[in-house]
Amino acid sequence: MTLQSVVPIMPVLKASKAVAPSAGTERRPQVSPRDLIGPGLGILADGAVADALADAQEGVIASQEHRDLRHLVIVTGDAGAMLEAGSDRMVLTGLRGARNDCRLLFRQAYGTVRCEVQSSGSEAHLGFLSWRHGAFEEVQTIHIQRRPFRGYQGENGGRLITIAEYRAEPLREVHGLVWRGGLLRISGLALTP
Repeated sequence: MTLQSVVPIMPVLKASKAVAPSAGTERRPQVSPRDLIGPGLGILADGAVADALADAQEGVIASQEHRDLRHLVIVTGDAGAMLEAGSDRMVLTGLRGARNDCRLLFRQAYGTVRCEVQSSGSEAHLGFLSWRHGAFEEVQTIHIQRRPFRGYQGENGGRLITIAEYRAEPLREVHGLVWRGGLLRISGLALTP
């Protein structure tokens, strides 16, 4: 089943006129998606990417900031995010247990997107984004709901580990992911045209 949503996915990236900051606050200028991602926006990629997070360097991405990687741009909303080295690959995770807000915007479009997602128990939302008519549109939504275990939690520390994969219809290729809500750990982000 494909769920669609035209709710504004990226309020941080809407093009707008600069707003003068009020006393004691600082507003960052907003950037258009085309300026942020580059000329590949809306174009189908010509090759597969085994792990789009592989070339990332560890560190915190502050709220309302972005981090440029080779195949994608990570954009944070009201909550920051963190890249950290896992046992065998880079992992994108949040800084909060809830109310996380992060977008992974691909520099080109892909027909299939697959990643490993770990949840620690909080409700979370993971959406696959397509670029249509000058805006991002959510073409598939995954709601992750799980109560944490009590007592023995096993080797994975009580986290739900799953593989999220979406295969797009022609002309509706995936151009990013949006993650909101509970704490997730996203890794092994494989992209196929």
